[in-house]
Amino acid sequence: GSLYYSRIYKSTNVGLTFAYACSGITECNNSSTAPFNTGIVSWQGDASGNTVFTWSNTKAYKSTNYATSWTAMGVTGLPTTSLYLRGLGVDTSNVNRVGLVANSGRVFLSTNGGSSWTQSAALPNHGSSLSSVAFDPSNANVVYVTSVAADASKTHVWKSNDFGLSWSAIDGNGFPAGIPVNT
Repeated sequence: GSLYYSRIYKSTNVGLTFAYACSGITECNNSSTAPFNTGIVSWQGDASGNTVFTWSNTKAYKSTNYATSWTAMGVTGLPTTSLYLRGLGVDTSNVNRVGLVANSGRVFLSTNGGSSWTQSAALPNHGSSLSSVAFDPSNANVVYVTSVAADASKTHVWKSNDFGLSWSAIDGNGFPAGIPVNT
């Protein structure tokens, strides 16, 4: 489970008790360097459930031992100032394909397990407040991004068919348009 400011806890007894699980996350419980809204993403390609991800304001973390310890992913390609990560997604079939959403409507993608990142093309009509990134389980080049922007005139869901080289708005067409979308 996660609390604010990258505070991670884990249970190994179906939730009867929880233990602090921040080893390796340097920003843990620091309101200056960790986001208020913290998340944990399980890699669905690990049948054991041991591979999990989280993020701070400026970098992502990976654990391969069910949050016993965390390792910072690379920061090459990420901005060194004014970066606030808000979500992470990982391809279900390839743990090396990872995505990050950040402030100012930015998306960063990696094909090498987060050793380095490439900023994707700009999202059309974004309201900055990106909330999640996900990969299509049958085609990792298809990427989805959502936004919780509180502005009905902005787009809230995008799709890329070419791993972030271009984006199309997919609000509407049966999915409500103009409303914030968490995931």
